[in-house]
Amino acid sequence: MRLTVKPADEPLKEPNVFLNNGKIKGYYDKDAIRYKRIMILPDSILSSNQKEDLWMIKNIKELVKLGCIEEADGSYIVKKPLYGTPSGTVAFSLGLDGPPYPNGYIEWKFEDGKNLKE
Repeated sequence: MRLTVKPADEPLKEPNVFLNNGKIKGYYDKDAIRYKRIMILPDSILSSNQKEDLWMIKNIKELVKLGCIEEADGSYIVKKPLYGTPSGTVAFSLGLDGPPYPNGYIEWKFEDGKNLKE
């Protein structure tokens, strides 16, 4: 299966961006290649609002098999760092698929509340 959000093959980073009121912590690297710009960090709690027929839940289930995500009490908890594009990681983390499609450059926020575009 082709994964949109993949296991990260880089050292763990300190969080510098947040999503879903801080339940999802990430690291944004504007200089990284596009599909590695956001690293979702361990202990992030993904939305349990995942629809069975969409790509996000299929991606999550594959990452569960790989030991990157754990399912606990109806939630999905990130155990190993994951990476993807800003918008792909938002859709994946929150179970959103459009239209309208989520814009990761607006949804991910720095600690000061500014988004990636500001």
